Parts: sequence; structure tokens; C-alpha cells
Amino acid sequence: MSGFYVQRSALSINGGPNVFSSSENLSNSAWTKSAGVTAVANGALYLGLLSDPANIGGDPYDDGSAALVGKKLTLIGSSISAGAYYVPVLAGLTGMVPTNLAVSGSALGLSTTAYPSYGMSNAITNIPVDAELVILEPGPNAFGAQETPLGALGDTTYATHYGSLWAACAAIRARAPNAKIVMIGTYSGGPGHATHRIGRVNGQGNTMDQFFNAEREVAKLLSIPLIDVGGESGIGYLTSLLYMGDELHPNAAGSLRHGTFDAEELRCLSRRGFFGA
Repeated sequence: MSGFYVQRSALSINGGPNVFSSSENLSNSAWTKSAGVTAVANGALYLGLLSDPANIGGDPYDDGSAALVGKKLTLIGSSISAGAYYVPVLAGLTGMVPTNLAVSGSALGLSTTAYPSYGMSNAITNIPVDAELVILEPGPNAFGAQETPLGALGDTTYATHYGSLWAACAAIRARAPNAKIVMIGTYSGGPGHATHRIGRVNGQGNTMDQFFNAEREVAKLLSIPLIDVGGESGIGYLTSLLYMGDELHPNAAGSLRHGTFDAEELRCLSRRGFFGA
């Protein structure tokens, strides 16, 4: 410890006397250390400068943005990623350079309806091998359009939703061995959407929250960060009029909310060293 500082506090009402009757003004008092060195009164008056972030550790403060600038980003996802929604906002806020392989109307795994199977997972083979970050946005179609069987944690094939998430992450790792993988969680459409919303039971007897939980469980099991848009961003069933143009796809406000939320989550990961070696 290099110094010992004493501070006096006072409180007055409308310019009246100090109401702290037991306080003592120590601002002009001289203090000595046992070694005989005299301390200077008010010597620590500007000690608050130590809270300047630029002086912490002697290095300038970085909120995590620096590691994202220029990073080669590839996106695998649904129309939420394919359209001009959150991706342009995210790229603009972070300086990342996106390669967008998202496919509208797609899902990762097996379809039990008239919608095609594997539209999203088929795009994985086109990921640039030098990608530095791959965002996987599984999207709402697995539940609402393709009605992929839910399956269970431990499945590893595209026959079920649980298995599709596992298989896709493994395929992304094989295709771009040095890339970081981040999953963007699905959110619910609004009350007016016919299929892609909470509160509905699909043709397989499943509910949308079960698909949300599958994303969270598989991501955690594989140690892949999940940006939980559906659970934490404020975009969802009760805010469809604020953030969605058609009870599902983001409007301008929803795109800004989504992209801003994603950018800050990536900065948080960066501050934790996620984008280091």
C-alpha cells in the first residue's frame, strides 16, 4: 500500500450548517507515517482519475470491437438472415465482412411436409474454408414449415431437430476448422402468424419452445455460444407489432434491435477472449 487517505464529508440543507455534528475537518491536518514521512493534505484530491478506463492497467480500454473489425463472417440460416434485416445492421456495427449463405424458407433437417429438406444444411459445403466466424441461425422453419421431428439430446443426424443442430455444427467445424461458431437463437412470430409462433402444436405434436430449448441445450453441450434472441432481445410473441412487419420478419425497428443485440453479444464474447487463439 503506497498511501492512506482520509476524506471528510459534510451535508448542509439550503446552505445551512453541517448536519454531521460529529464530523471533523481533516483537510488541513498533517499525517505522519511511522517512518516519519509527512503526508500532504489534499494530496489525494484527484484520486478519482484512477477510474479513467484509459489508465486501468496502463492500456486503452477496448469494448471488444477491435477483434471484430474486418473479420470474415459467414452466415447459415433462414430468411431472417437471408433478407436485408439484421445482417446489414450487424455488419455495419462491427465492421465484419459477411458472406451470406442463408436460404429463405429453409431448415437444417428432414422435412415431413411439402417444404424441402436440408435447404440450410446443404449450404454448409459452400462456407469459405478461411472463414473466421460462422453464425448458425436455425430459424423457425424446422418447427413451423418443415415440421422436423424434435428428437432428443444425443441425436447426431439430420433426421431430427436435435440431431440437425449437432450435425450442422460438426459439419461447420469440419468445413472451416479455424472458425469460431456462434448460434443465434430463434424467436417466436406474433399472435397473427399461422404457424411460426408459441402456443401452437405442430403436426408432430411439438411446441415451439421445445425447439428453442433444443438450440440452447445443443449449443451448451457443444460449448458453442448462443445469442439468445428469442429469450433475451425483446423480440417475440408480445412485441410483434413493434418489431415485425408480417408477424415474423423484422421491420426496420426489429432489424435494428436484432442487429444491435447481436453486436453487443459478440463484443461481450470478444471481451472474454473468445476470438483469441
